[in-house]
Amino acid sequence: MPLPRIAVVHPCLEEGGGSEACAFWILEALKTEYAVSLITSGSVDFFLLNSFYGTRVLPSEVRVISLPLPFIWKRFDATRGYRVARFSRKASTRFDLMISAYNVMDFQKKGIQFIGDFSFNDQLRRDFLDSRGNRISRIYDDSPLRRAYIHLAEKLSGVTFGGWRDNLTIANSYWTQEILRRNYHLDAPVIYPPVPSNFPVVPWDEKEDGFVFMGRLSPEKQIDKILQILGDVRQRGYPVHLHLCGKTEDPKYGRLLNRLCSPLSDWVHLDGPVSGDEKMRCLISHRYGISARPNEPFGISVAELVNAGAIVWVPNGGGQREIVDCPDLVYDSCNEAADKIASVLGSKIRQDALRHHLMRRQRDFSNEIFTAHVRSMIRAFLARNTKDEH
Repeated sequence: MPLPRIAVVHPCLEEGGGSEACAFWILEALKTEYAVSLITSGSVDFFLLNSFYGTRVLPSEVRVISLPLPFIWKRFDATRGYRVARFSRKASTRFDLMISAYNVMDFQKKGIQFIGDFSFNDQLRRDFLDSRGNRISRIYDDSPLRRAYIHLAEKLSGVTFGGWRDNLTIANSYWTQEILRRNYHLDAPVIYPPVPSNFPVVPWDEKEDGFVFMGRLSPEKQIDKILQILGDVRQRGYPVHLHLCGKTEDPKYGRLLNRLCSPLSDWVHLDGPVSGDEKMRCLISHRYGISARPNEPFGISVAELVNAGAIVWVPNGGGQREIVDCPDLVYDSCNEAADKIASVLGSKIRQDALRHHLMRRQRDFSNEIFTAHVRSMIRAFLARNTKDEH
């Protein structure tokens, strides 16, 4: 009996993003039980992506359908996946199940879609991006040109609201689930994204008294706020340092970041992208982590830091709050963040209490939990669809 045919769809696979992690761990979860195809645009570097995400997906285990990506579209998020969307809709009859690893997609039949963010709705993107005061991010502001661009993207992709609403939608946090319920009246089950969990245990006393930010170095991450918060903490007498680890995709923002960090080079280390053993060493060797992006739908890097044994502070918005699940680790302003951090740095008792709390939170986030949920969900989906057909 032939294996069920499943297509996993992603617009463009590059290392560093959460949706790419989701795509490759879905492939990892399905590769032995199904005939799996990957539909994407551009080339797929299996070695690089496996190294970055900890997967072991071989090219021989997955049929890759790679579509050309016109150079003119590469810098435009809304339009870069239009060929993938159009092809997937036409090819859907050849597969028993279509899965979008990144946001909504109209397959012209019921499929599964994993929500990573709200970039598919321009108003929600603006509501949650919080790009006020950030000139680089004002490209997302509402304007006639922006509306024309979004309209063009929708026409090119052919995605329809009625089409993607028929899919089984998976939320990446309970915060995302509530946004989907409120705006689209969707009942979306939650599956937390894949998160590495097999970190070596380093005794607290052997860790550096420093902070790590891990993730894309982009305007919405609000790195300037992190610098402000930790600069305040240092002025209070705590000589912490900071590692900024991630890829800078926008050269203009990269230059801005260099200007911000250069005067602080005695304690701010702009490390750039890290992966593999280098990334693991950075995560396990530092006591603290921090995020400054409000309304992050989940925050894989925050969960990674928690799993590595760090105490992590996050803004009061988005799915990050579910990861730390503690008021002492959530802040509404830079001053509040500095106050909460300083109170913990000054108390071994509070550090121990928060560490033990976060150790309990680690149980909810791992690659293994994600793949187990994906396998169970897909078995149930295929069984239900088979029953409906008969």
